[in-house]
Amino acid sequence: MSVLYVVARVDDWRSTSFSARVDAIKAHYDLADRDDMQTYERLFERAGIGIFVAWNQPSNLTFRHFHDEGPKKYILTNFPFGYSAVSPGPVESVGARLTQRLRENNGVIKQLHPPLTVLAIDETAGTVEFWNDALGLSKILHLKAPGLDVFSNRPIAAHFLAAKEPTPSVEGWAAQQVVGAVGSLTPYSDLSRLLSGSRGKVTRRSVTVDRTPHEYAYFVEPPAAEPTVGLNRVRDELHSFGDFTGLQAALSGGRDSRVSAAVFASDPKTAFRTNYPPELELVVARQLVERLPKFARFKTDEQLAAIDTTGKTFWTTKSPTAATQTIEVRATQRTRIMEGFGVAGSLASDARGQTFNPQKSASIGIAGDGGESAKAYYWSPRMASGAFARSLSAFQKDIKTPLRERIRSHPLTSVPALHFVKKEYEVVLTNAVADAVARAHDNGIYGYRFFDYWWLSERFAAGQSTGYNFDHTVMPFMAPEFTATGLQMPPQKRATASLLTDLAAHYQPQWAEVPYFDQLIGSSSLEMRQTYRRNELLWEGEGREWFMDAIHSAHHFGEPYDHPRILEYFETAQKLPHVDKLKANPKGYGLVYRFAFAEFCEDVSAKIRAIKGSSRTHAPAGSWLRTLFRRHTA
Repeated sequence: MSVLYVVARVDDWRSTSFSARVDAIKAHYDLADRDDMQTYERLFERAGIGIFVAWNQPSNLTFRHFHDEGPKKYILTNFPFGYSAVSPGPVESVGARLTQRLRENNGVIKQLHPPLTVLAIDETAGTVEFWNDALGLSKILHLKAPGLDVFSNRPIAAHFLAAKEPTPSVEGWAAQQVVGAVGSLTPYSDLSRLLSGSRGKVTRRSVTVDRTPHEYAYFVEPPAAEPTVGLNRVRDELHSFGDFTGLQAALSGGRDSRVSAAVFASDPKTAFRTNYPPELELVVARQLVERLPKFARFKTDEQLAAIDTTGKTFWTTKSPTAATQTIEVRATQRTRIMEGFGVAGSLASDARGQTFNPQKSASIGIAGDGGESAKAYYWSPRMASGAFARSLSAFQKDIKTPLRERIRSHPLTSVPALHFVKKEYEVVLTNAVADAVARAHDNGIYGYRFFDYWWLSERFAAGQSTGYNFDHTVMPFMAPEFTATGLQMPPQKRATASLLTDLAAHYQPQWAEVPYFDQLIGSSSLEMRQTYRRNELLWEGEGREWFMDAIHSAHHFGEPYDHPRILEYFETAQKLPHVDKLKANPKGYGLVYRFAFAEFCEDVSAKIRAIKGSSRTHAPAGSWLRTLFRRHTA
């Protein structure tokens, strides 16, 4: 994460001082005495509005997350790829220009690629405005309680500024354990997530939030001409954000990343790495490596295989120090970093993470999902004007199996058995799916593999989307397939596949016959393809004692869990077949994460109780003095 922001409108700041609340935020996120961090804090006493912002500003960035223009302040939580078309001009002043364009038409935010929140602070008027990205992936969180409204991208920062103890949500946790953070649900009972296309304004008199569902631009077939307009725009914007030592083009199994590697092969600043699973790296990556001059140094099997041991792949994220981390330590660290929104499987990673990584320089990775980068390279102004939408009834006819039936047997969810949620909480997921279908209808999303992509996109939103990266690396086109298209029916899917293939072949023709990861998936073992992999099984390895103690905690595993079923399952888990043991590990990690999350909330609550009343400002004695005091401090 590069930016933390929290905005609160509170009826009474006197019960706990603004400075005490901000100090608690700084202590929790380790912001004190750090030369790599910058902060902004302001209390508009008459308006009752308090603001705190913290951000990294690496030395090699031209782009600023925080734009200071006198009494006007602008905050952009991510690199606004596409800004040169939406608000042309220098990147140094993009905050003011983009804010003005959003005031005129908040629909322009759909033309910006990454998850992005824009905030505008007017110190003269004492007001704050904000805009959410077109997918809602940047997670604007709203904490609402009597006498206060708080908006933030970090739930614990919101609770500290509200001086309110966090309470886990049974319904939110039931949904997250089954499918990830869904719709407006969060793991906190008093916290909701604003949906895509939301905008809001906080003033002395009111707090308003509204939402404009966006229809997404779509093109049926790729343009015939070489995509110089879009590609040149992407190149120019990448270089305008900063002086990067190298643009990283990540080669993975997807067609999207191969396109990025192909089109940037001639860029002198571009470096390459691979994200292939180890067993397929020698099969696929070698063929790509041998056909690309920049990979010429990898000449032998030993050198090529060594790519996977550098720590730069997503499949093996080991580091020398992390190898000794226990599951208890990982659970504690990841819970603190992800604040309840993390995918439980992230606990299986050995990689260390920090809320703010104290790196001195920033980097950019060229990557995308669902053909997004190729669409960006092919972009032209005429594409942004079209919309492709279908009715909900037409959508329902497009799928052969009803969504509610697909959910029950989906290999990634297997509702609700995967995480031991009681049957009565299936209604949480059922309602969430119905809501997602309705939102899909609002946004022109229909048809092809809707549920698969919806689930994955919500998982991205719940986990490490670009807004929650542990360092400054930004993958500009990391957004699910429906960002610009709606989910594709087969004809459109074929058109996009053709677009990707043609574009890669145009810039790197020697790759035309090299197979993709999905074409070779059958050549690898099931064990190798497990999403959440770890050699140590929780109920058999070194962490068994702690794990068993954790799942025996009735306090942490009340609703929505079937606690007796949890205990029975893991008491006999060592008797499961090998593949079933691998499948059982995500269940165990989910329980570990719930245990750590509950303890995390208790720890934060203790800190909030400590600051409440620690710096009260008492009114002078006498009724007329008290009235005067209140009038001047309201």
